[in-house]
Amino acid sequence: MKSTLSALLLSLMPCLVSADWRTDIGWDELQEWASLNSMTLPDTSGLAVGMSEAGTTAYAPDFNDIQLSDESIIDVTGESIIPSSHATGVASQFFGNSSSMTPSVASVNIYSADDFIDKIKNDNSGLWTERVMSHAWIGSVGSSQGTEILSARLDATTINSDTLHIVGVNNGSAKTLPELLNQSYNGISVGISSGNHSRGPVPDGYEGAGRQKPEVVNSLGSSSSATGATASVATLLRAQASSATSVAIKSVILAGADKLKFEDWDNSSTRPIDDIYGAGEVNILNSFRILSGGEQSAGSIGSYGWDYFSPGGRNRFPQAYTLTIPDNSTSSSLCANLSWNRASSGGSYSTLANLSLTLTDSSDVVVFSSDSSVDNIEHIWQTNLSPGTYTITVARNGSVNADYALAWRVDTETNSSPSSFNHGATSNDLVFANLAPLHKYILQRSSKLSAWVDISTTESLADGSLSVSDPNSELGEKVFYRLSYYTP
Repeated sequence: MKSTLSALLLSLMPCLVSADWRTDIGWDELQEWASLNSMTLPDTSGLAVGMSEAGTTAYAPDFNDIQLSDESIIDVTGESIIPSSHATGVASQFFGNSSSMTPSVASVNIYSADDFIDKIKNDNSGLWTERVMSHAWIGSVGSSQGTEILSARLDATTINSDTLHIVGVNNGSAKTLPELLNQSYNGISVGISSGNHSRGPVPDGYEGAGRQKPEVVNSLGSSSSATGATASVATLLRAQASSATSVAIKSVILAGADKLKFEDWDNSSTRPIDDIYGAGEVNILNSFRILSGGEQSAGSIGSYGWDYFSPGGRNRFPQAYTLTIPDNSTSSSLCANLSWNRASSGGSYSTLANLSLTLTDSSDVVVFSSDSSVDNIEHIWQTNLSPGTYTITVARNGSVNADYALAWRVDTETNSSPSSFNHGATSNDLVFANLAPLHKYILQRSSKLSAWVDISTTESLADGSLSVSDPNSELGEKVFYRLSYYTP
């Protein structure tokens, strides 16, 4: 008989399906950007992932579902008799053949939630093969001490096995923040972009009271679906940078999160992320560009990138990262996220390092500082930055060291003359001028503005001109054209 916590209560969250959540969070734009930059999106067939689901004899997805036909799915617990429609929905968002970003994962391990809790509770030192795990359920052990122990044990799997856990919150804005599993430190808790989910600080009486949850939101209609979808995002990013640690992927996801969809998004020097939307809505284009910017050590850095820093020896705090916003910039925004793991001693909890993140301008004037005393993330989001040099500084408060991951992106619009467009000598010749010089563009056409078709990818000349032909153009036909372009 399994040993379970008798007070553990599991609650299923409805799994709602969206038309295509991937489009909402930058999937189509990522493919355009990859095409412009002659990049191939990563193959995830070398990764093992996992899920835990509520239920005793019905917690595994339907292995015969059309979305799951290409995966090798293993029921590790071994007690699921009836397929779970909830698990099938989450799995479809996570690794579905045409409904996820990662349809080719190597293998999927399925656990019942009770069995998963048993395993982390009784075998803290065990190694896990899963690179990403989805936990689309909520639960309670009925005591703050029990919650702290299980949260520490979950965090230990990240420390020991580098597993990134994606966990759900409850549906309904009036619902209380669940005890399990989103009170852990090292994973990512996920809400929904409508804001209709449980949120708020970890309550008094629990370890790390005051920490804000969830860390991100997703466009899907339920927390369960959003959890599976965000796990798919994390898996794609892990495949793109196989050497990046789980905390680096976490930081990249938070730094890439889109805030522009939420007019009321805000944070403060002591509250790193918004109290409803966290760091914002997951955006695969932003996060992929950050990751593709490469790991960059302190010093001069590019517009997109990340760093994993281990203190010790000559590697000491503070660490300063300097970037430049060009003089011809008309509008620039900066997002930076700092994440570090809470170490676990295998008991209840251990001392948490206290790091801070500060943005200063060329005169060393503080633009914004994120310095929470309870969180293991810090976050900066600044818009309308003037051209010039800026420095992102990571500092340590107190004597406790920690490895950290820093991720950042600078989105810039630059001054240029209005672009012009003319027909060439024949009806299918198109001539553009005053474009950004020596940059790749995707030419697209549409007859109704409701759908666009890619025609070709072409690079502008040094004078900002571009000439291209539309082989499908016909005399007398009314056609709209547009150029897609992403800043480097």
